[in-house]
Amino acid sequence: MKKDIRYNRTESLILDSFIELANKKSIEFISVTDICNKAKISRNAFYAHYEDKYDFLNKITELVLSELKTKIRDIPKEYDFSEALEFTTKTILSYFSINEAIISVLIKNNPLFWDYMTDVLAKIILLYIGTNEKNLVYAKYSSSALCGCIKQFILKKIPISEEIFIKHITEIANETNRFIKEKLCIQ
Repeated sequence: MKKDIRYNRTESLILDSFIELANKKSIEFISVTDICNKAKISRNAFYAHYEDKYDFLNKITELVLSELKTKIRDIPKEYDFSEALEFTTKTILSYFSINEAIISVLIKNNPLFWDYMTDVLAKIILLYIGTNEKNLVYAKYSSSALCGCIKQFILKKIPISEEIFIKHITEIANETNRFIKEKLCIQ
């Protein structure tokens, strides 16, 4: 079923209103009524789209991660692991920068956001190293480390330029990969 212009407009109003409210207070203190008042829509209109504010937050998280996955999937096939990691990190940081308002809200209000991000990155890593038990553990380990560093960088707890951050992440990942391949026999 194709969504009509009014449906899309309502979703946009809900999103914009939620972002504005969430930048002022935590989701626990935002009611559906607050969102509807800000968006100048009825509660029925909100509930025609979402079950509640948490359903809304989860659907927005899914949308953001789906868009990000699509962008990350564009890794040129000829890239080696290092080039793919650099491309992926740049893509994530660029996407986060372009969508800073909603990303900020998701980071603050959806505790599972980074878990989802870790899963997305682990799947990409597995494309390069193959799937077996040991590689799965390695992919989860590596993607958790990368997400942790990206989170710290976004929160401005790593006070360096984006260019230097990407350079260091790529170098550290290469050194880690080399060590793990030599010592743990990861394929």
